[in-house]
Amino acid sequence: MLNRLEETNRLAFQKIIRSWTLLQAEEQFGEVRFHQLCRELSITSEQLSWHRQIAENAGKLLHCVNWIPCDDQALDMAAAVESERLLAINRSGKSAQTMRIELQELAAVKAAHG
Repeated sequence: MLNRLEETNRLAFQKIIRSWTLLQAEEQFGEVRFHQLCRELSITSEQLSWHRQIAENAGKLLHCVNWIPCDDQALDMAAAVESERLLAINRSGKSAQTMRIELQELAAVKAAHG
């Protein structure tokens, strides 16, 4: 699968898997050892929240990895969009650029309404 992805899509894939793996470590290590690991890796609470958001939504993000942007803000926006809506965008057959614009619009509406 990775060989068929463009470089930016591989980066998005790697970020999603990295976040998921990090949160799996939390389950394995326990809270105290995990927070010690985060300190050793210089992961701030804000960064940890971002990883948690991505990890909790890894399934739906991986379905869309062929078109979602790889920057952290875009991944965060995609994670915030409801699964059904994100998957509907994915199945729409629109160009990657059009899907990214639609994603940005949905995220803006969600941010404006809380």
